[in-house]
Amino acid sequence: MELKKDCIREVLLYIEKNGKPNEYISNVEIKINSFSSDDITYTIEKLAEGNIINIVSKTFDGEILVKDITFVGHQFLENIRDDEVWKEAKTRISKIAGVSLSIIEQVTAQIIASKLGF
Repeated sequence: MELKKDCIREVLLYIEKNGKPNEYISNVEIKINSFSSDDITYTIEKLAEGNIINIVSKTFDGEILVKDITFVGHQFLENIRDDEVWKEAKTRISKIAGVSLSIIEQVTAQIIASKLGF
């Protein structure tokens, strides 16, 4: 499956907005209009592998319980949060067939730094 950059951003924003201390968010309850449940589940699995989010468990029926966003995940989310920054970053990275999350983070950090006058 393809790891969709917009899905990464939307899943992280959803978890941040809907997460509560000592409660879990299930991949089944995350509904993002432009992505299928398979896209969302795959994204959650990959974000967990990348230490962007913490998951509590995976069940045999495919349910994944998300605990929270890691500190590293929050740092990444801060870089991709702003709609204008995200749009500009996507324009820049679209020139290359494949770009890792670390490159996306660097590109967004550069965009933010330039907007701050650095």
